Amino acid sequence: MGRERIHALARDGMDLSGLPAATPRQRQDAGWKLEWTLWRANLALFFVALAGFVATLAAGATLWAVLTARGDDQLLRRWRAVCAVRA
Repeated sequence: MGRERIHALARDGMDLSGLPAATPRQRQDAGWKLEWTLWRANLALFFVALAGFVATLAAGATLWAVLTARGDDQLLRRWRAVCAVRA
């Protein structure tokens, strides 16, 4: 590996005078920006999926309450059959 490709980060007080200066590409750090963007997108997608899951649970509970409160035995039997097939 050539000396011009070496890049290091160090805390204050460390002597890096023997190393070459960072290139503009190294200073921009496209890899970190890509990782940060993908992490944020992943986090956003997780919360969207979580909200959808909670909404599905709430809608399922609401539908079940409507079916049982209505007293329509035929409709309730059909719903139970659909639930049994899914399980």
